[in-house]
Amino acid sequence: MKNKQLKTWFYDIGALCVLIGLFFVFYLGTRALSVPDEARYGEIPREMLALHDFITPHLNGIKYFEKPTWVYWVGALSIKCFGLNAWALRLPTMLMGLLAAIALYAAGRQLFDRRSGFLAALMLATSFLYFAMAHSLTLDMTLSSWLTISLLSFIVAVDLPVGSSARRNLCWLMFATAALALMTKGLIGIVFPGAIVFLWLLCTHRWRELTALHWLTGLVLFLIIAAPWHVLVQQQNPEFFHFYFIEQHFTRYFTKAMHRYQPWWWFFPVLIGGLLPWTFFLPSALKMSFTKVPKALRDKNYFLILWAVFIFTFFSLSDSKLIPYLIPVLPPLVLLIARYFSVMWLERNRALQTSACATGLLLALMTLALMLAPRLDKHLSPLAIDALKMLAWLTGLWSLALLAWCFKGKTARSLLVVLGVGSGIFCWGLVLAVPALDTRPIKHLALDVNALAKPNDWIVSYGTYYQDLPFYTQRHVIIVNWRNELSFGLAHQPEARGWLMDADVFWSKVTTSPETIYMIVDARLYQQLALTHPMTLLDQSNSDVLVKIH
Repeated sequence: MKNKQLKTWFYDIGALCVLIGLFFVFYLGTRALSVPDEARYGEIPREMLALHDFITPHLNGIKYFEKPTWVYWVGALSIKCFGLNAWALRLPTMLMGLLAAIALYAAGRQLFDRRSGFLAALMLATSFLYFAMAHSLTLDMTLSSWLTISLLSFIVAVDLPVGSSARRNLCWLMFATAALALMTKGLIGIVFPGAIVFLWLLCTHRWRELTALHWLTGLVLFLIIAAPWHVLVQQQNPEFFHFYFIEQHFTRYFTKAMHRYQPWWWFFPVLIGGLLPWTFFLPSALKMSFTKVPKALRDKNYFLILWAVFIFTFFSLSDSKLIPYLIPVLPPLVLLIARYFSVMWLERNRALQTSACATGLLLALMTLALMLAPRLDKHLSPLAIDALKMLAWLTGLWSLALLAWCFKGKTARSLLVVLGVGSGIFCWGLVLAVPALDTRPIKHLALDVNALAKPNDWIVSYGTYYQDLPFYTQRHVIIVNWRNELSFGLAHQPEARGWLMDADVFWSKVTTSPETIYMIVDARLYQQLALTHPMTLLDQSNSDVLVKIH
């Protein structure tokens, strides 16, 4: 019996790795790095390798302390193995997304049943926000994966026999992955698991579990993983502590200093869209979590709900909000929805039908919005219009398929096929459409610079910081008339101050510099500058131009 069960574990994990891996890897490296995040988090590991400095992160040659170094280290390793390209940089993030989905399967199988775990992994992979972030180089997917593994390790461990090796190993895994979450994005790596576990123990009156969670050895393991880098970077950079802990954690959360303010309700529509196509099945799943279940299972459901609610509320109260912050909310909600579908597997009821119809109607509205977009924005390129038409066709056909299911009265199993296959096709369509819709990357202008510029020529980013310019040129860039995330590092790095300058200083240097200057600037700003400063237009994109001075 044990051998047969072990075979099913290997079979399921193998099948999920193939299905989700192929789903995520589709066109992974074809589009240019998006800005600002992908370009920034690609350039930092590139500079780590170039400078041979794996303790102090640098961006455009300037110290950059906003985040810890785990993703940078892994990115540098991937570049070393697979070369400097978008595929190599996105691969670690994609693998982290796959790892969290496999962890969700394993936990779902332990907490509920085999089908629930398998469905949860597939549902997570096909939810819109999760797929998009697994296809992008960000810190948030890696953070979410470590948090997911840490919290799932805890809730599975608490029901294992006290003193068992399985319980001990899962407790150690909880601490180790919390440390890796901290090494990915800072203090929330320990705040989230610690607060959620504490509140759950408080609400369920299970304080005795604390004595059997291997806290002492777990904390030692946590410190072994998380402490060394923080100590080393502080020794090398005395300014690190205040900026990293005070400004980047507390100031970012409690103030609008980062200019990322959104109203308190902003994450509600993000959750609705990010959890699609599973969003409208969540109310039924939550209802099932509270009714007609034994206490042990109800406590597990409470943990999953508390996990999602705590993180959602934490970020909703913050004065700094970005869409990817919500990724850690998805795994527990998806697991509850998967449990609901597992119970309803061969059934059809009004709740399923209502949720399917609501999803179909929302997709119909998306179709209408995609069709109207070219009329509302007259500046869209022909390629962008074609991309929107393709997405409109996909959502329209998907909506019709869902509405047809509602009228034919099939089972939950058939509904899963319509939702999962439809989501997979739409996500792939979105990957194909993004290069036409996202006009911010300046990759082809940067490649023009590479073909023209000599080693001593200046490469200038004017009026803003084009984050992808140093990555594609593999050189330091002079930034003119811009101050933001590099200002702190610049203040503690006097030798780099010539790389950021005001416009007046720049133009005064232009008249005396013998080097040729290649400058990328916004097209509208270029029209103004060309009236007073002689320059030659070399190439242009939708919104930016490459010019030559001298």
